[in-house]
Amino acid sequence: MFTKEYLHEIFQYEDGNLYWKIDVAKNVKACLICKHIDSRGYKKVKINRKSYAQSRVVFMMHYGFLPKEIDHINCIRTDNRIENLRPASTIENGQNKKIQKNQKNQKIQNHPDQKRKK
Repeated sequence: MFTKEYLHEIFQYEDGNLYWKIDVAKNVKACLICKHIDSRGYKKVKINRKSYAQSRVVFMMHYGFLPKEIDHINCIRTDNRIENLRPASTIENGQNKKIQKNQKNQKIQNHPDQKRKK
């Protein structure tokens, strides 16, 4: 795992985005934004050849610890602003999600954009 101090050595955080402070490969130079998005819609970054969710990196850079799960409060998976991230249990994180198309009758609480169909 990595430390808060190490992350501050290699990344610059600005408005929810991570920028490399160092050259890490021929095609990844200092000052470039970390912008890879995985198949589930989360921003990812590789640190020492291992892939991490950027939300976890941002959280660790600010608070110095990693909770079991991190919730995107506004449900936008690419919005890694620190004010949009909070530690959550699996149950809490599951309550703050959009209803999937195949689960129209399911009631999900705590999502600000969720409209109730009558």
